[in-house]
Amino acid sequence: ADMLTKPLASAQFSTLKSKLGLTNIYSPA
Repeated sequence: ADMLTKPLASAQFSTLKSKLGLTNIYSPA
C-alpha cells in the first residue's frame, strides 16, 4: 500500500508544502 500511496501523498504534500511555504522536512526526496 505504501508503494502506491507514497507517490500520491508526496504529490499532495508537495503542493501543501508550497502553500504553507515549508521546506522538504518530511519528504525523503
